[in-house]
Amino acid sequence: MRGMHGVKLLALWAAISLFGGGLVACGSDSNDRPTPTEDVMGDTGTDTVDPDADTDVGPDVTPDTDTTPDPTTAGLRVLHASFDAPAVDIWVNGEPSAITGLAFGEASGPFLELDPGTYSVAVTVAGATDVADAVFSADISLEAGKLTTAWAYGSLAQGTFGVTLLTANAPGAGAGSVDLAFSHAAANVGPVWIFANDAATPAFSNIDLGASVGPARLPAAAYVLGVALSPEGPAALVFDADLTGVSGLVQIVAVGDLSDESVGVYALAVLEDGTVLEVQPRAPGDPEEVGYLRVFHGSFDAPGVDIWVNGEPTIIGLGFGQASGAFLELPVGTYDVEITVTGAADTSDAVFAGPVTLVADAYVTAYAYGSLSGGSFGVSAFAAAAPALEANELALAFTHAAANVGPVSIVVNGGAEPVISNADLGDSAGPLVVGAADYALGVRLGAGLEEVLRFLAPLSGASGWVHAFAVGDLSGSGISLIALFEGGTTAEIQPTFPAQVRVIHAAYDAPAVDVWVNGAVAVPNFAFGFATGYLSLWPGAYDVAIAPAGAQPADAVFSTTLTLTSGLTASAIAIGSLGAGSFTVAVAAEDVSAAAAGGAALAFTHGASNVPAVWINALDTDIFADVSFGGSAARVDLSDVLSAGTLVSAFVRLSAVMSDPALTFDLPTAAIEDQVVRAVAVGDLGDTAFGVQLLAVFGEGEGVLIAPTQPPLR
Repeated sequence: MRGMHGVKLLALWAAISLFGGGLVACGSDSNDRPTPTEDVMGDTGTDTVDPDADTDVGPDVTPDTDTTPDPTTAGLRVLHASFDAPAVDIWVNGEPSAITGLAFGEASGPFLELDPGTYSVAVTVAGATDVADAVFSADISLEAGKLTTAWAYGSLAQGTFGVTLLTANAPGAGAGSVDLAFSHAAANVGPVWIFANDAATPAFSNIDLGASVGPARLPAAAYVLGVALSPEGPAALVFDADLTGVSGLVQIVAVGDLSDESVGVYALAVLEDGTVLEVQPRAPGDPEEVGYLRVFHGSFDAPGVDIWVNGEPTIIGLGFGQASGAFLELPVGTYDVEITVTGAADTSDAVFAGPVTLVADAYVTAYAYGSLSGGSFGVSAFAAAAPALEANELALAFTHAAANVGPVSIVVNGGAEPVISNADLGDSAGPLVVGAADYALGVRLGAGLEEVLRFLAPLSGASGWVHAFAVGDLSGSGISLIALFEGGTTAEIQPTFPAQVRVIHAAYDAPAVDVWVNGAVAVPNFAFGFATGYLSLWPGAYDVAIAPAGAQPADAVFSTTLTLTSGLTASAIAIGSLGAGSFTVAVAAEDVSAAAAGGAALAFTHGASNVPAVWINALDTDIFADVSFGGSAARVDLSDVLSAGTLVSAFVRLSAVMSDPALTFDLPTAAIEDQVVRAVAVGDLGDTAFGVQLLAVFGEGEGVLIAPTQPPLR
């Protein structure tokens, strides 16, 4: 089973598109707008953001900028973004630092924790022995609770080389968000304008060489960005951006040289841990990139819905358990999605409204989950790249959409380790690349080790995407699994429940035995006349072997395959005679509901070797009729056993004719009153010493062996 991640990082630069719409830039003091960073050489550059610009980027997004700076330390790292400058060494306060041989496109690593204060920083060509040979030097003030990146930009040969600072609050954004900044380090480009998600007006205007905007906090999502050389466009560069799965501070730096085709202009994405990713653009005019979208209704008590995309009704009358069909191919970008009750004239009463972003080659399933009446209704989306599948493989994803369940873990085919751990309501996981086969998908509650539900998923004929949704309400209608296949069809799978099985040793001449199940000892050293408690076994086929105690399955005196069904309660009873060659196992269904007060419940199994079919009469009624060897008769409830006195006599006949019984067994009234009893005829008609007797099993432990009051059958 191969695990796969969701959507790979395509281009982080695009995320700056969400700086518009009133976002607050961390560390910015001017009208809550991003301001140009101050060049440590004293040049503030040009205005990078037009306060009056219409930042048309689609849905308005307001970031959470409530960060909590570390009050005691400052962070510092260095980024080399000057494409034609050689590798450099960094000197601090006149001494060589640990940052040596830093080449273009490299960062010094994670932020170094330093005491706040002013440091004299110098940059020399790598290997220089004297700070006097510095190509740059300046005093840098580091503030407590701030992360400072000193970054080189421009072209050394063309005289536009410089070093400037980007400062951000610490700590960075957590999971689901990023603190994003953009820096312009590319030579011969001039100021740039940023267009996001095909908007008509730029999100950012007039960002010049050596300037930065941000950082600002925004969702870790995917976007499309165009970079233009004028406010009117068109875009000179287009980036397909995916911030999914990224967190913390991310600095996007445009680097290179527009006038040199051998170099070109591209971007570096510098993550908070110091990782640097190279991001290449696609040229305008390249084939339009597409993503794939479908919708699934997984909220059991929500009515049918209509799906509106960009203000237009697109999917009509989608009911619970239904999907919109196969994946729709759509151009990449962000779509405004609204959900209304079926038949609504407009979206004013939408139960959900929000953006859904498609990135190139991503497969997105938007789904409703939870309970509308219970207040847990929600809408989310699962996105993943198309997995590489071999023949007879499929991509299996899972979504927790069931109300009143809590977090769950999923195990496959009874495995010890979950393949999905602690998925909460609304969460999705996968896809897992698995072979096309039938699977038992077990559900554990949270981090527990016991399966509480198991779904038998028939996937041997499936291919491509299979998305399994756990739906329903654990406190109400119950839970089921809906499998959504790649073509858009669905199949509902009801849960199975453990079978409750006990073992009874009623083969009178067999020694103590070990009962092996699927190659492991399940019941050790089990003697005649005893019964186990009920064992919990999931539905399915089990290989059972019975061997003398201490022996191996190869020495089994009996082996078989037992198939157990969901919710079955049964006894597996070893019967017959080992010496006579009639030893076998009979499976008898059990009804374990309580007996009526003052009565008794009797069930019967014929396990006596060489005895024909029998009829049994008690309290003047034939309670069991025509039961052959190996057969069992269903439970019979006797309403008033006290009326029989101290004993209830069971008369055993060998035919339906009412004549003198062949055997009579007296059952003590005090022993069977209010009890559920499994009576097993044991022995062998040909054994003159033991004969035929009755084994009464009341529960776990040793049963009661009752000899007949009439002479045994001979």
